Amino acid sequence: ASSYTYYLISTDLESGAYLKCNEMALSWRANPGLLKKTAMKTLRATLVAGNLFMLTNYSGTDPETQTPFGYPNTRSYTLSLTVGF
Repeated sequence: ASSYTYYLISTDLESGAYLKCNEMALSWRANPGLLKKTAMKTLRATLVAGNLFMLTNYSGTDPETQTPFGYPNTRSYTLSLTVGF
């Protein structure tokens, strides 16, 4: 076999299987009974987190990223507060 054929049939291949948590949200809404003593009618807080974790045996960087360097996506957090009067 030629060296080109050997390159195509490499023993260094590995599985790129992974399980990734892309987004998770947690929301809390105040009980209307708690708000009776205030001017507020509604109160809600929401936390959204992105790119929390990835489970994989892949030895490379991020199997989801298709860039030459394969830098992983950064985590992000968003907190929102909704108040109704």
